[in-house]
Amino acid sequence: MAVRGQILDACAPIHPHSQVMLQDLIDRGLSPSATYRAVAVSGGVDDWAAYVGPASDSNDEIGASGMKLTGDDACMLFPVLNPTRYRR
Repeated sequence: MAVRGQILDACAPIHPHSQVMLQDLIDRGLSPSATYRAVAVSGGVDDWAAYVGPASDSNDEIGASGMKLTGDDACMLFPVLNPTRYRR
């Protein structure tokens, strides 16, 4: 089991790809046309979550303060991680 808060995976820079992600970015005052990166982070009970932030931020910064992704978006970006263990 990974240590809580450990970065499990990071994806290449992405552009927002779902209406939910686009609306979340707009609601937070972020540019939907910018480039972002998503990271998957281990939880405390054999679970995981994914966060998105500016591609210029480090993986650790995104994991600590990025915008949490919906389960659908996270599982699409990180298909190798168990979708039933996603922390909603």
